[in-house]
Amino acid sequence: MLSTSLYNEEISIAKTFISENAQLENHFHDGAYEVIIILEGTLEVTTDKETRQLTKFDKIELNKSQPHSAVAITDCWFVALTVPKDNGFPQ
Repeated sequence: MLSTSLYNEEISIAKTFISENAQLENHFHDGAYEVIIILEGTLEVTTDKETRQLTKFDKIELNKSQPHSAVAITDCWFVALTVPKDNGFPQ
């Protein structure tokens, strides 16, 4: 996973690349809302309510502290915005 991030007092923005078949384990962003926008590739995102395959320019909005996981179906670039700021993705 490769990530470039920008943080300020109110929002964090991360542009991230994950390789095909790479996974982001189930996690949540404590007290934060998150929006994930796909720039390239396909990412399957699973929440407590649904599983969706997202492709170029698709987005998913996650509620405050909503648990979610993801797997890259293909090599994938995405942007994640968290409000209020979050200090990064799980390792």
